[in-house]
Amino acid sequence: MPSPSDSLPADGDHRGTEEGVPADSLAAVVAETACRAGSAAAAAVIAEHWDRYAHTDPAALLAALRALPGEAFVDNVALVSAANYLKHVVSGGGPDRFEQHPAATTVPGRRSGDLVEYLIGLTGTSATARTKGQHAAAVEAATEARRALTAAEPGEVGHRLANLPHLFVQWGRALELSGDHTLPVAYEYEEAHRVAVMTEQPQVARRAAGHLAWHLAARGRLSAALDWAHRARNTGESNPRYDAAHHLAAALVHADRVQEDASAHELALVAAHPVGEYWAAASWVRSFLAHTKAEQVLLEEELARELGRHPPAVSNRGMNGQYVRATWMRLGRSVAGHRPVTPDDHLLRAIGEYRRGRFIEAIDDAAQAAEPLSPPRVRAGAFLITAASSLALQRSRSAAHNFRLAHSIIEQEDMRASYHLISDAHLQTLAPGAHSLLAPRRRESATEVGSLTKRERDVLQQLTTTRSMSEIATELFISPNTLKATASRLYRKLGVNSRAAAADIAQRAGISVQPPSGRGDSA
Repeated sequence: MPSPSDSLPADGDHRGTEEGVPADSLAAVVAETACRAGSAAAAAVIAEHWDRYAHTDPAALLAALRALPGEAFVDNVALVSAANYLKHVVSGGGPDRFEQHPAATTVPGRRSGDLVEYLIGLTGTSATARTKGQHAAAVEAATEARRALTAAEPGEVGHRLANLPHLFVQWGRALELSGDHTLPVAYEYEEAHRVAVMTEQPQVARRAAGHLAWHLAARGRLSAALDWAHRARNTGESNPRYDAAHHLAAALVHADRVQEDASAHELALVAAHPVGEYWAAASWVRSFLAHTKAEQVLLEEELARELGRHPPAVSNRGMNGQYVRATWMRLGRSVAGHRPVTPDDHLLRAIGEYRRGRFIEAIDDAAQAAEPLSPPRVRAGAFLITAASSLALQRSRSAAHNFRLAHSIIEQEDMRASYHLISDAHLQTLAPGAHSLLAPRRRESATEVGSLTKRERDVLQQLTTTRSMSEIATELFISPNTLKATASRLYRKLGVNSRAAAADIAQRAGISVQPPSGRGDSA
């Protein structure tokens, strides 16, 4: 949601003391300044104190806004959004919800107002659309804002430069949550941080660094992500409302590097903060550490609660939708019903096809995920799935080639947890000894289904039915002893010791006996 300081003008001729005005005196100073120098100068007093009080005492800023004369809101309708947002914060509203005030929803044409006010209006429109899951509209408004700023004359920003970092953060959020990896997300966050440092606004610099840390971690650029997470922690003061991003970034980096204690520590810190728009991302990171059945069930319950708190437009689209589907996949659930749109989606479908033994289909989807503009995390996963699927199809040269590609990306960032995307059996064949670099894989892993033989897979499908073992043997035209031996082997591969546990893995992964007309595709 837009930071309300996006709506506040800054006046270069009005400077506070180095210490600034105390929070409990701010409203009085604003009222006095309005009487003496006019509403624009009074609003400038608020702007000068924004970075100091937006996170520590928003009520003081709201009182100061209320001390402005009425004409200030007529002259600058963006102030209405500022007041509306502060009311939202003071009342305890979450950082993932924002509704632009109706008075500010009509963005003036570029020629009908000054540049910064135009940018502020576009930013509010973008943020409102983003928090409703209307990503195309959010990206359109943010892109137009960046275009207008790029085309502007240098003097048009002038003394209002301090407003820009808050705007850049919101543009970055709009681009990032759309799920389009081709958009310049990192550029917006880097610009937000650069200008915030230049204008001595440490809190917005901290926030921008945290967002960038998460964005880089999610893409698989772990070293850079950790650098930005450290930068966020060392800038400004801790802010419970927005600090979840850099803690979550660090948690993901540690999980990727199989440093589970460090990851759990960062997740504990995340739990102390409102996660806001990062609710789906947080579930995905927690899925890396959900090893036991009990941990998986608790995470499923938590994710179900979050899905109940957000409309489908927010939870099914953009990056939130991708994080949710990735969480289900890591928990062994099937996401086969979703039509792939992004490289991330193609990778998730490739993983599902690999688990179901549809290796040719897995390779086809992985090829679309591995396109050059895909993030390193997605490309590494796609090459791994291609390697393991090729191995299952006895295409040894292709398997070796694709594993080398995956290995080069994984080793560059020490992203070892990616190896868990394929079965232990396939990993051992592709890279003997590689499993020793990994933390113990959670038991009852759906990933291991990918290494089952055709007969073992046929038996696993039958185990999901109500047929007795003798009936299954008859259905598969094998002897009871062969069935018993095959079932024992697949139990060992799946890390279970009962038919019920094996059937549960199969059903969660979308593996079951199909109706007779489609039986040929059920493997």
